[in-house]
Amino acid sequence: MANVKEIVYAIEDYKANIKPVLIFTIPFLISLLISISLSHLTFLAIGGEFLRIGNIPFISLLELTLLFISVGVALYLIAFTFTGISLVVKEGRISRIRNVLFEEIFWHRLNKVFLFQYFIFLLIFLIQLLIYVLALPSSLFLILSFLITYIFFFVPYAIVIDDYELSVAIYKSLIFLKKQPLLPLIWAIIGSLMVAVSALVFMALLDYSIAKYIVLLINAFFIAPFLIVYGAHLYLRKYPMTLEVAK
Repeated sequence: MANVKEIVYAIEDYKANIKPVLIFTIPFLISLLISISLSHLTFLAIGGEFLRIGNIPFISLLELTLLFISVGVALYLIAFTFTGISLVVKEGRISRIRNVLFEEIFWHRLNKVFLFQYFIFLLIFLIQLLIYVLALPSSLFLILSFLITYIFFFVPYAIVIDDYELSVAIYKSLIFLKKQPLLPLIWAIIGSLMVAVSALVFMALLDYSIAKYIVLLINAFFIAPFLIVYGAHLYLRKYPMTLEVAK
């Protein structure tokens, strides 16, 4: 029942803050377009952005450098969206946060989230590279990337909502994950179902050449921001009193 309540609260937060949420979502759409332009070298999954490691030997050092820069820009835009929407949720749940403070803390927390996300990207890239060089089963990459995403799921929320430094954010989020180990899995299942239903509905109703762009917009402007809001509410479960105060 608690998870149902949090979904309801997330929907209410999303509806109540639709304008700022959509504004913060625009950079995320741009990041998707960047990722699509690099689709021969990268691919998107619910846990983040990954390299197609098998294509790396066929590109030049300059192309590889530009690739990492482009991925960095995309991740910064994603961090912008994540930080903005998470702070909108925090402001709605913890009313003492003032607008002026919101502006002061935004860029500081955005930079920390971006650095963390890029670190995770590089970590997963190194794992991918080792698996490719050692000719290990590709399923090992899927398992390890899932574990990394699962273990560090709440770290960006800890950075934005509680303004923890990275080391503290990792420690606190791991403690919270130990108490609530199913929350990231529930989030992933709900997110996967939303993406799948959106794709199936529009692919069935429209021609594929049109439907794929509609699905992209639905994912960018509705599903992705809602999942950020929902994830923030899951993280705020560690502060149950804020739910009562806000209501």
